Amino acid sequence: MWESVGPDVHIEEIVDLGDRVLAVLGYGMRGHESGVAGQRPVAEIATLRDGRVIFSEYFLDHEQAFKALGIRE
Repeated sequence: MWESVGPDVHIEEIVDLGDRVLAVLGYGMRGHESGVAGQRPVAEIATLRDGRVIFSEYFLDHEQAFKALGIRE
């Protein structure tokens, strides 16, 4: 999959949770053979300590990331 991901990444939403950050991202993709373009949504929960990311969790379903943080039910 990563061979198809281009440099087109955009931030859709950021939620500051103190020592954690939720970033909802969209990765631009294009098929090598077909040339078909698309977007792959990804949500990342990053845990911070001393200004550095010490742990990252990735979700392909944004709602699962929100639920994991207890933000939405």
